[in-house]
Amino acid sequence: MDMQYSMEGDVAVIRLSGQFGYGDEKRLTDMAEQVAEASPSTIAIDVTRVDYVNSIGIAALFTAMKAADDINSEFVIFGMNQNVVVILEKVFENDFVPLLTEEEFRKKYLT
Repeated sequence: MDMQYSMEGDVAVIRLSGQFGYGDEKRLTDMAEQVAEASPSTIAIDVTRVDYVNSIGIAALFTAMKAADDINSEFVIFGMNQNVVVILEKVFENDFVPLLTEEEFRKKYLT
């Protein structure tokens, strides 16, 4: 799994690419904590380049969500393909964690 982040205004975007594997939960947790140090208003996870989310990925997303919650930042996930959205809709209630298309994310958070 490749992970990168950037700040777009006061929104931190963590971009994920590949498939979650052993150790990726810790890597995403570390990155989310690093991002949280900048106190962004929102931590957004871009899963555009993720084909499938397994139990390791779900655990990693929960830890990233906790890092956002610890600093009172909003947490969103965006850019899901059909396979990923089906899984994440079962895990995260839309009221609990917004699951957005890339267009919805850009319109709401980056304009």
